[in-house]
Amino acid sequence: MDKMKIAIIIPYLHKIEGNKTALLLASQLMKEGNDVFLIIWKIKSTIYEDLTEKYPDLKIKYHKILKKGKFGIIFAIKYQLLKGVDRKLSNMILNEEKSSMFDFVIVPSNEGKWIGQYIKKSELKEKPITMVTVMELHENGMLMYHRKKGIKIASLLFYPLFFILQIFEDERIKSFDIITVNSKWTANSLSYFYGLNSQIVVNHYDSEVFKVHKEYEKIDVKYIAVPTISITEKHKRIIQKLLKDGINIIAFGKRKIDTENYLGFVTDEKLRDILTNASATLFLFDYEAFGLIPLESLICGTPVITEPKLGVFAEYNDCPDVHFAEKYEDIKKLCNSFLNSEKSSESIKRCIEWAKQYDPEIVTKKILHAYENARK
Repeated sequence: MDKMKIAIIIPYLHKIEGNKTALLLASQLMKEGNDVFLIIWKIKSTIYEDLTEKYPDLKIKYHKILKKGKFGIIFAIKYQLLKGVDRKLSNMILNEEKSSMFDFVIVPSNEGKWIGQYIKKSELKEKPITMVTVMELHENGMLMYHRKKGIKIASLLFYPLFFILQIFEDERIKSFDIITVNSKWTANSLSYFYGLNSQIVVNHYDSEVFKVHKEYEKIDVKYIAVPTISITEKHKRIIQKLLKDGINIIAFGKRKIDTENYLGFVTDEKLRDILTNASATLFLFDYEAFGLIPLESLICGTPVITEPKLGVFAEYNDCPDVHFAEKYEDIKKLCNSFLNSEKSSESIKRCIEWAKQYDPEIVTKKILHAYENARK
């Protein structure tokens, strides 16, 4: 394939988390020999500095650098529903086109979904191929919160608004040449609510961090790795009870657990070591469309214990080394089972082989193949 000029649109970039898939995609596309531009409306200053250091060949174009970044209702309305920012971003792309045409424009975020329509309606004779990655749908949130006490009535009252939002979403998503999703869960919702089929699940582990599988060390004190990034108070009680019942746990993430083995935030390299040497990873969560940590655990050769719900169940239910449990006793039984046995070379290999389908190189090749088909 010839060298391409590619634009990746992230309207609002105030943290790496949540945008890691887009940034890893940019990195992989550069490895394929393409010129990649990151088009941003607003970016946090510290993130800009990190990106220029980590990806020196990435061309970053932005409107404004911020000292602080915020989310909230105003943000959601401005960046996800209204057209203003998307129109200005489209102008940035189209103005760039006057000097040298983009071949491929990618929108891998919840924001920026009007851009497909602006490019399609532009006066360019040869328009770039456009791709959207549908990260979340309003319907996913409605289905999730409908189950929660205290929010159920509110979700029913606001339910008619979802039909209005569907009118906008349907037209916005269909305006792109290539439709991708962040998970099978989102793909199922997109098909059910909109009758739209997606071509690729765009999600992957960081091959720079997990590029070399570190050998599993048979350590003296075995443990279960427990990320706390997505847990609720109910999950916290489960973890504390497991500790009380003698399950050795190493916990990490933003939610504090009352144990001397709570590590707080850990670097990617430390995360890799924790997951590699764990007997298993216990992944408890409130809402996940995909579930990146189970994937990272598997690529480290470590099985996963998790809950049979939402995106995680849709994504991992066919993996023999992901074990689903809802009741406390079942979770405890699985933890004890892994702590009382050694990981075999066969099980490690099986975990890794399953996870390799989400290698960024494989995912990127699928995207480039979809681009070629859209060009025909």
